[in-house]
Amino acid sequence: MPQSKLKSRLLALLRWLFNWKFALMFLVLLSSLLVSTRFFEPVMAAEKPEKLFASAGGMKEVFLTLPSGKIHGVEAGLEHGPLFVFIHGSPGSWNDFTQAADSFRFHEKARLLFVDRPGYGQSELPHTGRLEDQTDPIWALIESRRQPGQPVFVVGHSYGGPVAMKLGLDHSDALNGVLLVAPTISAPMQAPRWYNRIAGSWLVNPLLGRWLRNSNREMMALPEQLVDMEARLPGFPLPIVYIQGGKDRLVPSESLNQFVNLCADCRLEVITLDPMDHFVPWSDPELIDRGFRMLLSTLSRPQ
Repeated sequence: MPQSKLKSRLLALLRWLFNWKFALMFLVLLSSLLVSTRFFEPVMAAEKPEKLFASAGGMKEVFLTLPSGKIHGVEAGLEHGPLFVFIHGSPGSWNDFTQAADSFRFHEKARLLFVDRPGYGQSELPHTGRLEDQTDPIWALIESRRQPGQPVFVVGHSYGGPVAMKLGLDHSDALNGVLLVAPTISAPMQAPRWYNRIAGSWLVNPLLGRWLRNSNREMMALPEQLVDMEARLPGFPLPIVYIQGGKDRLVPSESLNQFVNLCADCRLEVITLDPMDHFVPWSDPELIDRGFRMLLSTLSRPQ
């Protein structure tokens, strides 16, 4: 091809790429992708970290080194109280639950452990998109921090919900209950969406940051794993509290209906609020408090 013709075609391609309509379409697409993959989660006007849980001596960072890397968490609260382990969504970090926990003074009733899941925050572990590669390091951290005979509850928001539920299924003999907050736990409702496929493409994926790449990878791999989890739900022996909003655009309320049907013989308590969206730890932290207290109350009931 003559050089002048090649140059002409390249210029035509560049003009098309920089056409304002194309640029606008790309920006809309990228914005939809970022919002839909939970990148722009609302952030409360946070207090300074050193002020959180001040009445119980503040917070302490903990790390556990494993053969594949290290997992990070932050502890607060009563040294010998029941242990509540908080697991964030996709993406997220250990501090997603801290404002709710501090506002309702969880630290005066329990020991709190906030976790950076593998692939996020200061945890330096491979991210595979598999639930067991999340639960195994988190369980190792729990085992390293719990006191002998200490009751342990796991709390999961969004993608943290199936992580918490798998911990409950795998370690029901060593845990005391599960709190699910707008969990991505229904296989039919979590089928990959168009933006997940675009985010996983060779063109877009390299442009995403580590957290967004990891988030998309685990969301793409989740539905198949949920099918396996759903088969294990009947007869689950531990108390479960499930919080769901009627206006949740990321986790439809039908997810709750399916979970109730699959777990008909479970010890399940449900908290619903019709106008509530997906971001419960920030928008409706009082419901986290309600679920927290419901689980605490099970310790004084006969099994």
